[in-house]
Amino acid sequence: MAKRGRRKKTVFPSLRLKPETIRTIFFIFFLVAAVISVFSFLQTGPIPIKLNLILTNYFGFAAILIPFLLFLASFLFAKIKSPLKDLNVFLGFFIMFIALISLFGQGIAGIFLAEQLNSLFGRIPSTLIFIFSFIVGFVILFDTSIAQVLKFFVMIFNFIKKYTIGNAQKIKAKAEKKSTIYQSELPLETKNNNKEDPNVVHIPPILKTDLLSPTKALSSSGHQMWEYPSLNIFDNTPGAKADRGDIRKNAQTIEQTLDSFGITARVTEVNDSPSVTQYALEVALGTKLAKIMSLSNDLAMALAAPGGMIRVEAPIPGRALVGIEIPNHSLEVVPIRKMLDSDVMKNAKNKITVPLGLDVAGNPKVADISKMPHVLISGQTGSGKSVCVNSWIASILFRASPDEVRMIMVDPKRVELTPYNGIPHLLVPVIVEPEKVISALKWAVSEMERRYKTFTEVGAKNIEAYNNLSGFQSMPYILIFIDEL
Repeated sequence: MAKRGRRKKTVFPSLRLKPETIRTIFFIFFLVAAVISVFSFLQTGPIPIKLNLILTNYFGFAAILIPFLLFLASFLFAKIKSPLKDLNVFLGFFIMFIALISLFGQGIAGIFLAEQLNSLFGRIPSTLIFIFSFIVGFVILFDTSIAQVLKFFVMIFNFIKKYTIGNAQKIKAKAEKKSTIYQSELPLETKNNNKEDPNVVHIPPILKTDLLSPTKALSSSGHQMWEYPSLNIFDNTPGAKADRGDIRKNAQTIEQTLDSFGITARVTEVNDSPSVTQYALEVALGTKLAKIMSLSNDLAMALAAPGGMIRVEAPIPGRALVGIEIPNHSLEVVPIRKMLDSDVMKNAKNKITVPLGLDVAGNPKVADISKMPHVLISGQTGSGKSVCVNSWIASILFRASPDEVRMIMVDPKRVELTPYNGIPHLLVPVIVEPEKVISALKWAVSEMERRYKTFTEVGAKNIEAYNNLSGFQSMPYILIFIDEL
């Protein structure tokens, strides 16, 4: 018999798609569905009109959120790096959507869900469940805490209040201020003149004092509520680091140079500051400090110090060490945020405390302007005079309200201080005409003399003591900034 031949089996090709291909298909599907749902609200044809009718019947006014829901669903399958791709975004929005249509009974779906829950718990508990479900969806959507959610709603409420009730109060306050402002008594030479001198600066009164009741002195700056600026507006990146050279080599050079002159010394520590690097020396007992100080030029040459100069601090205050300070090759930039956020600045009680920078040990240093009422900032071009002045002004604006500190600014160059025009701390706009400076300074002298009389009448020594008697900041400090003196 002839062998029967084997029949070959017909194998049909199977459809095997990569996971990436499947995700792409779903991404396109949901994206197209989102676009079609958007066009359904435009009602540009019979199919969009019918689709819009279906969506409205099932979801009511919440149907307008369907395109957003489909759009977020498409991002779940997208290979795009975006916050919208996270599952919590879609899940949170979906929960908020379900809670919204159920709470207001919108469409067939909303009414069905509301009736089912009402039959189980009753109307009031069901309403509370939908409200809390909406809040839970919001928390999941933004991946945050309930405290942050409450803070968000409070911020929205304050924003609405600010631009509705707040604007009305500001307009009313400005109208009252215009009706009560009168011209200052200074300058005395032009008090009774009918013609106004263009070189006279008229500064309105900033203090109303009842001499019979000094504890009820009231500030008339017109700024009832002052919102202190947040430090978050400053960049949090650290400043540029200083180039200190080879610290180890410099320490060896100092020890060898002093040893060549018969002085035994050892570098025990190195202190970094923005402008200099201090090498603390421990010298042998019986060494005359005057001899070390006389070798400053020799040390500067051996170290090849920038500028050809070093500083010998013999001894370092409070320590049995000698300091050798070498200028850095480049300066370190100290961010103002670091100074304002330091403990020494936060703990300073006086509102006109200003930052100076970092000391040799790298610790923040501040100064109280009330203890140095006349300050002259001098230096060569590019040494940082304007940066210092602007840092001081900024620090005061971050620490003091207009009721606590008022300012007069003079800027003949119209460059450095004119940007401060418009801040509520100014008594007058920034003075740019040199002819008007004399009038402003005369007013300041008269105000100073008037305050001296007020202090004498109530038995106060200074502004701080006067305000302590009043019980609040009734008399503000007045600072005068003059650029290009």
